[in-house]
Amino acid sequence: MENWFIILYKELVKQVRKTNGLNTFICCTLWLMDRYLYHHIHDAVNELKEETGDKRICCFAYIPINMMIEGYGVAGHPSVKTDARIGRELAAYLRKYVLEAE
Repeated sequence: MENWFIILYKELVKQVRKTNGLNTFICCTLWLMDRYLYHHIHDAVNELKEETGDKRICCFAYIPINMMIEGYGVAGHPSVKTDARIGRELAAYLRKYVLEAE
């Protein structure tokens, strides 16, 4: 199953690249409620970067929810506090990544 996922995920990223052009940054991540497949996404991105030399593809892992500080939203979903934090995390990562890639 995991190999199948990696193959198809690479095809998805290739399609995003083909559709959006070489100058587009592609950041692959997985929502923080279920991280089961994240390491497979990471492997797929690394394989694709090695195969293509594409420096505008990256992978990002969110810091898990800290229930004691951030709490949960409805039905166990992330709170507004968590959403704000992960937005800042992703923005900081992308800022650094984009500057390094250029």
